[in-house]
Amino acid sequence: MSKTQTRSLFSTVSYVQNYPYHGYQIKRDSYMAMYEVIETISHHGATETVWRWFPTKDDAEQFIRAQQRVARPESSNSLP
Repeated sequence: MSKTQTRSLFSTVSYVQNYPYHGYQIKRDSYMAMYEVIETISHHGATETVWRWFPTKDDAEQFIRAQQRVARPESSNSLP
């Protein structure tokens, strides 16, 4: 498998590193020198969702943790 993926006719994204993280992929783009977060989904024919660009890997990981908190809010221990 090639580390280069073509996004359009005029742009090529060249990935140097790929980090799996809690069901997401964090990929470092060598051209932009930034990170993008890719989530595999199955929604209306789409196969993946891409959020980009994060200046550091830590920022990308924080974004993933925030997405997971939104998707699964913590249960409240307060009484009704």
